[in-house]
Amino acid sequence: MGRKPLPSEIKRLRGNPGHRPINDKEPQPEPRLTTPPSWLNQTAKREYRRMGKYLLKAGLLTELDDTALAAYAVSYSRWREANEQIDATGAIMPESNGRRAKPSPWVGIASSALKEMVKLMGDFGMTPSSRSGLVVTPPGKPDFEDYFSLN
Repeated sequence: MGRKPLPSEIKRLRGNPGHRPINDKEPQPEPRLTTPPSWLNQTAKREYRRMGKYLLKAGLLTELDDTALAAYAVSYSRWREANEQIDATGAIMPESNGRRAKPSPWVGIASSALKEMVKLMGDFGMTPSSRSGLVVTPPGKPDFEDYFSLN
């Protein structure tokens, strides 16, 4: 099976290090941050808006990405809630009825949510390793090729 293909925009930002042809017929949805879905809780809505602004500014968010961004926001919210529960009750459940102490179920929930969240962060270029090969030109500064088109 191998790795899933990178989006053409990510390949361009990385300078196409593999020198393979870039798919010029890849769909080019409109860059846009949609309103967070109404079914998200308040924590997820805040994260949806917060990260959506950064992703849109970086040119990595389109109108088709709202479900993936919502999935990330749900995972983030679940991770936060689980960690708040762990902080309040502890990571280990005390012994009861002569049984051994065991991890709180919130530990598993936090771990699972974090795995989902980090996977989606990588898909959006939101981790240092997923960004490491990206090359972006700050707004207002033309890149090298633009200097030739200015004359």
